[in-house]
Amino acid sequence: MSVFNVGPGVSEPQLIPIRVHIASARECTQRVDGRVTLSFIVDSHGLARELGFESATGTDLDGVAHKLVEAYRFKPAMRGAVPVAAAEQVDLGLQGCKGQVRSANGQIHSITRLIAQPVQRLSPFKLAPEDLPYALAERAGSIGAGKTLEKVSKGSGVEPPRILKSVDAVYSEQARAKKLNAVVLAKVIVDPQGMPRCARVTSPTGYGLESQALKAIRQFRFKPATKNGVAVPVMMTLEVVFRMA
Repeated sequence: MSVFNVGPGVSEPQLIPIRVHIASARECTQRVDGRVTLSFIVDSHGLARELGFESATGTDLDGVAHKLVEAYRFKPAMRGAVPVAAAEQVDLGLQGCKGQVRSANGQIHSITRLIAQPVQRLSPFKLAPEDLPYALAERAGSIGAGKTLEKVSKGSGVEPPRILKSVDAVYSEQARAKKLNAVVLAKVIVDPQGMPRCARVTSPTGYGLESQALKAIRQFRFKPATKNGVAVPVMMTLEVVFRMA
């Protein structure tokens, strides 16, 4: 799959308007508002793929935002007369509330719903220069963005990167105070020199752990991925574990 940056010769994808179900006041027990920013790829069929959090609230609103963007449908970007995949970003202003629902087996569960239509602002998102080839690191279970994506599979000629140096992430003060154990997932491009680039969190946990994870990842060093013996950039997923001793 080729992923293009919006610009000369490539039009921006157009969101097909949708209406979101809104909860009534009687369904609410606690108000929760916030802003969430996600980046993603709009494929040539107009579907949002490979969502990543650029900023998050650390609350259940993040999951609401993720589901909302997953449901987006677009008129895809066009390169001439041909639909192509392009990178986009959306900033969401969300007003929600917490409530309770009873499941089929009678158990009560907490749920976060929207109480107003989301305020959304879409804009192109430049993931990487278009003139670079990118490979998909299959072992990391992640799709990245660039000029070309290729699976790291038998016979593909692409060998995934290996970590040469890792750095332990430092707890944020808020997470340490709560004695929080958590795992933060982040996507990162490993360039041909084995340097991490464009790291972004895909599973926010809140309490400042996302920024601490990114600080650690930026200090990682890798043996770069290779294709037919030549170093190539690869997007992969890294797992940063926070565990109290």
